[in-house]
Amino acid sequence: MANSFYIIPIFTAALLWLYILGIMAPKLPNKNLNNQITMKIPSNYQDVKRLADLFEAYYEDHYFYVILVFVSTYLVKQAFIIPGSAIMNIVGGALFGLYIGWPLCCCLTALGATSCFLLSDIFLKPLMASYFPDKIDYLKTEVEKNRNNLVFYLLSIRVLPITPNFLVNLLSPFIGIPLRTFFFTTLFGLMPYNFVCVQAGSLLSSLSSLDNVFGLDMIIKLSTMALVLVLPSLFNYSYQRL
Repeated sequence: MANSFYIIPIFTAALLWLYILGIMAPKLPNKNLNNQITMKIPSNYQDVKRLADLFEAYYEDHYFYVILVFVSTYLVKQAFIIPGSAIMNIVGGALFGLYIGWPLCCCLTALGATSCFLLSDIFLKPLMASYFPDKIDYLKTEVEKNRNNLVFYLLSIRVLPITPNFLVNLLSPFIGIPLRTFFFTTLFGLMPYNFVCVQAGSLLSSLSSLDNVFGLDMIIKLSTMALVLVLPSLFNYSYQRL
């Protein structure tokens, strides 16, 4: 259990880095916006809109700084399972647009989840075994059952998250999932979800609330992309079962 306590200074260092980025915010011509960058994950539509507008104002003259803040915040959020994936994707869409924001958010999702995988593997094994023994046993059984079609299985639980993504990230080191397989199935499996959120961000001005992100049209898009992503693996799985 002693190793688990090392996660506390690592988490503290990550928060300290975000705080340093916040106090290093460059000055803007508009005095009302100066030093308003905050590392707090926005929780509602107004917060998202305000943060997106603020980032856009900085991005015009300080694009490297904005990219550094966005990437750092996204990775810390993913690595330490802080809620707010959808909101960060929406901000990414508003800031970078669909064609840059989507691949960027997909890569950050995979990198952040992989960081969570490694942190859990190195520091949290006793805690995971203590708090999630049944879930570990269940997932380990499912992984072994689907060992010959592991990529399909991992894509399916990402696209259709029967098990919450944060638990998949935390428990994967202990259920026999190779790191490389974990990274790529996370990258591709969460593409549909990231697409919906980033596209909503690119159309942020037309939204009236965050509830509009997952309206019927968005759900249809998400379902279609998920089906397209999983279908080839499903055919391969069915063929091998014949």
